[in-house]
Amino acid sequence: MPIRNETAHFLHYVSYTLDDTCYLLGFSKIEYAIYTLILLNSKKTKQFLESITFSDAKRVFAKDVLMRIDIFNLAKNTNQKELQAELEKLNIKYSLDLTLNQRTIS
Repeated sequence: MPIRNETAHFLHYVSYTLDDTCYLLGFSKIEYAIYTLILLNSKKTKQFLESITFSDAKRVFAKDVLMRIDIFNLAKNTNQKELQAELEKLNIKYSLDLTLNQRTIS
């Protein structure tokens, strides 16, 4: 079903297919949402999920699996250049003008 996603200021329609269970991460600022999006779609996250799941399982990404993703640890261990490159792609694709905060996470 197409949904107009106005909260994130994306000016296109997106389609979602959901089963009977879905999880939502809420953010007060689009910058936090985009930063988390980049982290969760990173190679490190994908490799981690592939290493702890079975592709033939009924529900490959169950709640207990998703809860094992440590977003803070991902943020600390992700290269700033990788983050910046992904952010630039999203800025172009969705006509955004977001930047990374230069503060270091400790």
